[in-house]
Amino acid sequence: MTATRRRGAGRPAALAEIADAIPVLARTLAARAPAGPRGERARNLLAGLLALPAARQPAELPDVFAAFERELSRLEGDPEAVHESLRALVHDHHPVLLGDTALAQWIEAPHRQSSMATWLLHANAARLEQLQGALGERVSEVARLRAEIDRLKAEQGAVIAELERRRTLSDLGMVAAGVVHDFNNVLHVISANASTAGRVPGGEAQAMSRVLDATMRASEMTQRLLQWIRHSTPSPEPVDVSALTGEVLDLLAPSAPASVLLVRRLEPGLPPVLADPVDLRRVVLNLVVNAWDALGGRSGQVVVATGAAQGRRSGAWLEVADDGQGMDADTCARVFEPFFSTRPDGTGLGLSLVREIVDRLGGEIEVASRPAEGTRFRVTLAAMER
Repeated sequence: MTATRRRGAGRPAALAEIADAIPVLARTLAARAPAGPRGERARNLLAGLLALPAARQPAELPDVFAAFERELSRLEGDPEAVHESLRALVHDHHPVLLGDTALAQWIEAPHRQSSMATWLLHANAARLEQLQGALGERVSEVARLRAEIDRLKAEQGAVIAELERRRTLSDLGMVAAGVVHDFNNVLHVISANASTAGRVPGGEAQAMSRVLDATMRASEMTQRLLQWIRHSTPSPEPVDVSALTGEVLDLLAPSAPASVLLVRRLEPGLPPVLADPVDLRRVVLNLVVNAWDALGGRSGQVVVATGAAQGRRSGAWLEVADDGQGMDADTCARVFEPFFSTRPDGTGLGLSLVREIVDRLGGEIEVASRPAEGTRFRVTLAAMER
C-alpha cells in the first residue's frame, strides 16, 4: 500500500510558516477532543505544547500530535478512523505543516508505527554520519571508527528492511521505540567524547576509545532488535554486576551534566548473576541517565552502588539514587508505565524498558521516593546456580 501524496506534502515549508501554523492547529485539535473531563488529557497535551517557547514547538509537534492521536483512539476506540480524520484535517486546513518531515511521516504512513521507527533510525544514521565528518583526521583511530560506523549503518539498513517487512505486528512500535531511546542515549555519549577529543590536549586517545566503546554498545542494541525480529533469544552468561556497572559509568562520565556529581560505590567480589550483558548495560544506562535528568539542571549528586543480596534472595543488587526533587506516591505508582513522564521533554520509555528487562531476567526492582528527598531505584538479581 502506498501513501497518498497530495499537493504541498512534498515541499519543505519555512520554519517560520510552521511555527505560525502550530497555535492554529492546536486550537483546531482542542475543538476535536471530547468536551469536559473526558477530553481533558488530550487538551492538556496541546496546552503543554503551546506553553513551550515558540522556537521549540516545531521540534515537539510530531510527538505531541502522535500522543494526541493515541489519546483520541483510546477514547473513541477506532484508531484508523481517528487517524484518517486528523490526516484530512491537516491536509484540508493546515497543509503547511506537512513541510515538517517527522509530522508528515506520521500523517502519511499507512503503517505509522514502523514507518516512524524507520524514519527515526534513518535520522540516527544521518547523525552518526555528521559525527564522522566532525571528527575528521584528529587521531589515528578515526579510520577504525569510520569502519565501525559503516558496519553499524549497514546493520541499521538490515533492521529497517526487516521492520518494514513486519510492520503490521502490533507491538513493533514499542520495541523499536525502546531501541531508539537507548540509541539516542549512546549518541550523547559519542558526541560528548568526540567534543573532548578536540578540546582537551592529550585526551584524544582516551576519548576515541570511549567513542569506539559507545559505538559497540549502539551496535549491540541494533543486534538485539534483529534478534527480536528473527524470534531468537539472547544467551545469558555469568556477569559481575560491579564490573559491568563500572564499565557503563566510565562510558557515561564525559556526557554527565557539569552540575552532577557522579559517585560510585561498587563492591568487588560479588557473586555472579546469570544475565545477558547487553540487557544489563541498558538497565544501568537508563537508571543513571534518569537519575541525573531528575535533578532538572540543578546541582546534585547521583550515587551508583552495588552489593551482595542476602536473605531470601541471595545474589547481587544495583542501586541508583539521586538527591533531586523526588516523587509523590501517585507518581511512584506510575513511573514504570510506557510513555509516562514527569518531564515535558521526556519519552517515558527508559524506566518501562528497565522494568521489562528486570522481569525478563527474573529479578526485582524497587523504587523509594518522597517529595524534596530524592529517589532511589534498586534492582536485585539472583546469584547464578553453581
